[in-house]
Amino acid sequence: MAKPTKSQRKALAAMDDAARAATHGERVAKKLAKRPAKKIRALVSDARDASDVSKKALRRKPKRVAKRARKATTRLLVATDKAIDRVEKKAARRADERRMAKDAQRMKAEFADPADFVTLNKAASRSAAADLEPVLSPDAILDPPMEAEPAEDLSALTVAQLRRRAGDAGKTGYSRLTKAQLIDLLS
Repeated sequence: MAKPTKSQRKALAAMDDAARAATHGERVAKKLAKRPAKKIRALVSDARDASDVSKKALRRKPKRVAKRARKATTRLLVATDKAIDRVEKKAARRADERRMAKDAQRMKAEFADPADFVTLNKAASRSAAADLEPVLSPDAILDPPMEAEPAEDLSALTVAQLRRRAGDAGKTGYSRLTKAQLIDLLS
């Protein structure tokens, strides 16, 4: 028997890679749900076909055999990676949901009586108010005084930003004003 050529050796290596990818794909498909596993199994079949080529075909067209095996391997590996990523994301999402549900149950058990929760919130707001400067009255905490924007600060903003501020401030008729007029309106 003659020694295989370089292109035949490459084709044989690609066929071996396709066979290994098919084996890996079968293992992954066993662990997946029905629909993704079906797609993986179809690609496994393609990879098996690409890795099982006759000697005659390998001798005649080794580059075509190698190309087919590489394509099948690539398709299978990409599909298995995507399927594994989806499963991992789904598992992480479920773990987050379980953790949040457990936290909610714990909070519900801690504050079984709604009055406890209200009392806790009042105590927290009192401690937060105590941390503020003593010169502030309770009215100042609830309704802080509005400070006018300096004119130079407003001039640094764009017309769209000025219009947005005018709308937030409850002004009307600002949509057709120029930048200078908007600055006057907001000052």
